[in-house]
Amino acid sequence: MYKRRLLTLVSTASVICLATLMLFAQEANYPDTIAAKLKRLESAAEKVTYLNEAAYQLRTSEPALALTLARKAKTLSEDDQLLVGKTNITLAQLLLYTGETDSAELLLKEASRIFLTVNDSAQLAKSYFELGTLYYYESNDSLALENFFKALPMLQALNDLRGQAFLYNNLSNLVSYMDDTEGAIDYMLKSIDLKQQLGDEALLGTSYHNLGRLYYRLGNVDMAINYFRMSLRLKKKYNNIKGLATTYNSLAGIQLKLKRNDSAIFYHQEAIAIDRQLQDTLGLANDVLSLADTYLELGNFSRAVQYSLEALTYAEEPRLIRDTRQVVAQSYQGAGDYRKALQYYQLYMSLNDSLTNADRQKSIDELREKYETEEKQKEIILLARENEIAGLELDKTRSQLYLALAAVVLVVGGAFVFVWNTQLKRKLLNEEITNLRNQLNLLLAPGDSQGELSMEVVNDKLTSPLTEREFEILRLAVSDMNNKEIAETVFLSVHTVKFHLSKIYEKLGVNDRQAALKFIAIK
Repeated sequence: MYKRRLLTLVSTASVICLATLMLFAQEANYPDTIAAKLKRLESAAEKVTYLNEAAYQLRTSEPALALTLARKAKTLSEDDQLLVGKTNITLAQLLLYTGETDSAELLLKEASRIFLTVNDSAQLAKSYFELGTLYYYESNDSLALENFFKALPMLQALNDLRGQAFLYNNLSNLVSYMDDTEGAIDYMLKSIDLKQQLGDEALLGTSYHNLGRLYYRLGNVDMAINYFRMSLRLKKKYNNIKGLATTYNSLAGIQLKLKRNDSAIFYHQEAIAIDRQLQDTLGLANDVLSLADTYLELGNFSRAVQYSLEALTYAEEPRLIRDTRQVVAQSYQGAGDYRKALQYYQLYMSLNDSLTNADRQKSIDELREKYETEEKQKEIILLARENEIAGLELDKTRSQLYLALAAVVLVVGGAFVFVWNTQLKRKLLNEEITNLRNQLNLLLAPGDSQGELSMEVVNDKLTSPLTEREFEILRLAVSDMNNKEIAETVFLSVHTVKFHLSKIYEKLGVNDRQAALKFIAIK
């Protein structure tokens, strides 16, 4: 599975690289050095764009230089978020090509956030596409599908036929590894249709190869051979040398199934010759191993030993080394050299256990990271809730404080109003009493120089006349004396004075001293 995906990735990368080279063919041969070109460019945006394009073009021939250029672009783009996002995509593509998927993933996620913020749907679709490709390479099929299907409607809305063609190509490869061969054929036919609309024969070569591979899986050998031959024709026409090696290997597999052993070996040798020409170590490791597999299946164990050991000298990736050791062990076993067979089986098992443990540890680390992320998220939510509750409590406290202040204001205000009203009433009452006393002077007995009130005048107005003691107390009461002063004047207790006043009020038909004064003055 890993070997097939790796081959597909290399094939796809070659195609995309070829397409990019065609798009920027006018700058393929730089008349000056990169440094000289940068000096002629004025704005940071122009320099970043140039560096990104140059880095992408150099990704296969000079990967170290390509990374240096992309990182320089990253530095220059720091003040412009849009340029940061574009540079992140370029840098991620380079890192993905070198197998640094973790760093590539972080860069692409940052790019997608930037393009989502600035609402750049074209670049956002590109970042989702690259994320889908990354997850496809890591065999994370669900995330790969999720990101591809995020990118697809955006590319359709933009009428980006080329982008759709590449995406359908990747979707075909993805669902193929998910054992949906018919779905893979459907996506590949859509990719081919779009490339035909674009008139892009150079890219059709790889698509025909992939379609042939799918028909071969379905058991339709004739259709497979037909598309493989169409692929060879276009790859030769457009000098897609690396692509030729891939198609030769596929044809070798078909020829072996058809028992055309010589043709199978011929196609393997053609593929290996191309790898040697390109000095493609990874291609040599895979293609020489495929030839060893073929000899092993044919029962030619000496040749199987020869080519599997050669493949082992090229293999660098641990999983490829493991698979090659297994073929070496099987070849020695077939050849009857059980000592060496055991030796390589032990090496195979040791590395397999190591890789299995590494995979298991990676899965554990991923689960732990997921768990910690979820726990942190829970903590954030809990903290937010606590802050919300604290905010509500603070609001409640503030509300209570405001209510208390309002109550105090109301009480103080009410007290002030009450005192003010009381003082006002008292003032008015005093004025009214003074006025009544003035009126009372008019009712004094004639010739009474002392201005004393006449008992006869008052009793003439009453049904039940006052006694002398009651009249005396009434006269003192309306003269502005209080009960204590009246008691001291007539040598009575305050209680007795109150008793006499109640009797007086009853005879006058009033309830208080003010009403008594009114009665005397008015009636």
